Amino acid sequence: MTRRLRGLLKLAIGLALAPTAAATLAAAAKALAGLLQRPHDSQYFLIGCVAYPVAHYATTGLGFDGPRRFLYIFAHELTHAIVAWASGYRIHAFVVGKDGGHVDMNKSNVFVALAPYVLPLYALIVVLAYRLWLWQAGAKAGVLAHEVFLLCLGAALAFHWIFTWSALWTVDQPDLALAGGTLFSLVLIVFGNGLVVLAALKCLFPKLVNLEESARWALHATAWFWSAPFRWVH
Repeated sequence: MTRRLRGLLKLAIGLALAPTAAATLAAAAKALAGLLQRPHDSQYFLIGCVAYPVAHYATTGLGFDGPRRFLYIFAHELTHAIVAWASGYRIHAFVVGKDGGHVDMNKSNVFVALAPYVLPLYALIVVLAYRLWLWQAGAKAGVLAHEVFLLCLGAALAFHWIFTWSALWTVDQPDLALAGGTLFSLVLIVFGNGLVVLAALKCLFPKLVNLEESARWALHATAWFWSAPFRWVH
């Protein structure tokens, strides 16, 4: 298959999946908003989700922009490297600076190219740190530890969302072209983030989040979109 044909195929796949990706992200936002109905159970997570964006924009221009950007670039490139290593590829160089970074590897694929835009590395680190704390503390782990965990996890997810949006909106990302084109890549990023949010909320608040209901809602929205032309004709 020629490069041009592969590009056209991925463009067609992107167009076909776009309504489902948008519906999945909307279902994730709906599930997130649904936590407000039971704030007693999810308040610390929601506070973290709101507190970080407020702190981020309130301190813009006060000397924190550089360190925050470096933290994001480090996580971005490290995610590339981890996923490439997990895919069996060789890592030749890992470079991170205040203005950007890159990972040199012998091969790549769509998942390697787009992983940093979907996988919230610092949120995963927060989860790992909390599980290690529970393993060490055992019965001594109290309610406070769980509340701090939810607070930090909400903030880490908000960090990922803000910098992912900024990276895609303000910088011409070569990762998108490498993965198969801008439209194809953005659709996968939207779809992947929707799935990650739904999975995270289900793990955190299993009684508050209904994945089956979210899936039905997303499928209904997708079907509504594709049936719109037939409704207009008739």
